[in-house]
Amino acid sequence: MEFEPRDSGPFSCGVVVGLAFNAEAGLLSMLGAACILVLILLRLYRDSWPRWEALDFSIFALFVSELIQGMADALDLKWVIEGQANKGTFCTTQGVMQQLGAASVALVTLTIALQTFVILWKLQPLNRTISAIVLGVEFLFVILFVAITFRLNTDPKNSKFYATPSPYWCWIDEDKKFKGERIGGQYLWYWLTLFVSLLTYVPLSLLLGDIIKPGERWYLPAEGGGLQRPNLWTIILYPILYCVLIIPATVVRWTPRLIKKPVAVFVASTFFSLSGFFNAFLYLYTRAIFFRPGQN
Repeated sequence: MEFEPRDSGPFSCGVVVGLAFNAEAGLLSMLGAACILVLILLRLYRDSWPRWEALDFSIFALFVSELIQGMADALDLKWVIEGQANKGTFCTTQGVMQQLGAASVALVTLTIALQTFVILWKLQPLNRTISAIVLGVEFLFVILFVAITFRLNTDPKNSKFYATPSPYWCWIDEDKKFKGERIGGQYLWYWLTLFVSLLTYVPLSLLLGDIIKPGERWYLPAEGGGLQRPNLWTIILYPILYCVLIIPATVVRWTPRLIKKPVAVFVASTFFSLSGFFNAFLYLYTRAIFFRPGQN
């Protein structure tokens, strides 16, 4: 997320402290995501590729995205040390990683919300190939969007930078001509994921409470490798967690009074930066679902 444009630095002591917390949150998320990816790969090596299901691809993609997003936030350590954020190669690198991570986390979370809804509502597992293709298209879109927009709008020789301090870390420049890039490359996916997650959670909650039933049996039996109803419900926790984390950031970003208060900015941003850390703990709670032969 980014805030109103202003000259960067020298930062006040309060801003440095707030930025340090945000960087530490990014480090925690980066390490949490990295550990879970190692765990997933080890279980994949043990259980073999054919045992993966559609949701397995999404969970793996989620932690790849969280790793990138965590690394982008962790780069704030440079600005903490220097006491201000400056334009240049490092700033551009952080801007690229910020957009790659944030957009891909949003899109993958959106995919998980829709997958969970379809599985529970239609009472049948999803096609692995289709899931892999969808995730591949999402990552390809994000990579191409970021690569093209940064390439077209960055020219260090002429002091033209697409990513600039905004003001505490680097992201897309606040120039009005980049409004479409900011919305299309990030904000749109924030809001769409938030809206779809909330929209799908309502009917799924009614299903969970046996208030509505699309059929006589709206769970998947364990026989033949199907996911069990009680466990499958934990998957919806990923998009729910995303909603909880993104709402404060969105409120701060679009409230003029709050956006001018560094405390509000850093509380919301640090909370959001812990996304990978929280998801790592959530995975440890739900992991038995994804690689059933290795349940523990």
